[in-house]
Amino acid sequence: MQPPENTGNIQYSAEPGTVAGDENRSIHGTAYKAAQGYLFRDQDETPWWIIYSPTTGTGSGGAQQVGDILSCSESTDELVTVRVLARNVLQRDADNAFLSACPATYEEATRTASQIPTQSVTRRAF
Repeated sequence: MQPPENTGNIQYSAEPGTVAGDENRSIHGTAYKAAQGYLFRDQDETPWWIIYSPTTGTGSGGAQQVGDILSCSESTDELVTVRVLARNVLQRDADNAFLSACPATYEEATRTASQIPTQSVTRRAF
């Protein structure tokens, strides 16, 4: 399956110890694309990456993969600030929402993420 045009298949990663927020977990995911590139600016002009991050142990991968929509600060500091915009959403639903809405700002991306249906998830231990 090809990534939708709004992702561009750009991968985003931040390792534990460099993440502030969301339980200091490592972050790996696919970035969504705004009209002006991969950074969504908030009302204060602060740039954020908006990514889909698969949740370990929740599915078979691909469009049926369950994960989270995260915003990650564009940081030159040592720590990346992470905010959870939506939890337990199907990748297909998230990709379709961002493709349909074409958010251009951080606030628009937040509204888009809040409208994605969530899934009941039983996490598998590995």
